[in-house]
Amino acid sequence: MDHCELFGTGNGNYFQRLTTLFLLDRITVVSKKAAAKVIIIITDGTEQIQKIAGSICEVISRLNGETVYSVKILAAEEFAGNELLPADIFILGCEKPSPPSFTYLEELLLHINLVSRKSALFSINEKTVKYLLKIMKDCEAKSPPPLIAGDGEVSKSVIKNWLKGFI
Repeated sequence: MDHCELFGTGNGNYFQRLTTLFLLDRITVVSKKAAAKVIIIITDGTEQIQKIAGSICEVISRLNGETVYSVKILAAEEFAGNELLPADIFILGCEKPSPPSFTYLEELLLHINLVSRKSALFSINEKTVKYLLKIMKDCEAKSPPPLIAGDGEVSKSVIKNWLKGFI
């Protein structure tokens, strides 16, 4: 459809170009406001890690700014590989190295290139963080220093500072 017809003008490339630019500008503005950054938090499902994941989600929901985030927390056994690709950011957390629920995730991360994606890791101890870094190595996703909640508790201010490294 000729954009000029929408405004009842007979002919004229000037009005057509002006209208097209106006419409493209409107579409761009709408898409910026409507698009949410998708964040997936994949955990081993243990109580401490789920609690930390919930705190991360809560802090993200309270971030001020123009960006809107859609956060989904999944236990690794519920995770399907096709959920990873649409995610702008993915976060992994587990309590102990090599949990059985991470078997599929480990295999997936060996065979997928996520170099353009942001990621982050969290756990309650250094040994598990080393395991998470190891399984992330081949996928090449960008990641800030991991969050370590030594006693299973972490303050929201610490989480907020950690999030600044990748959100």
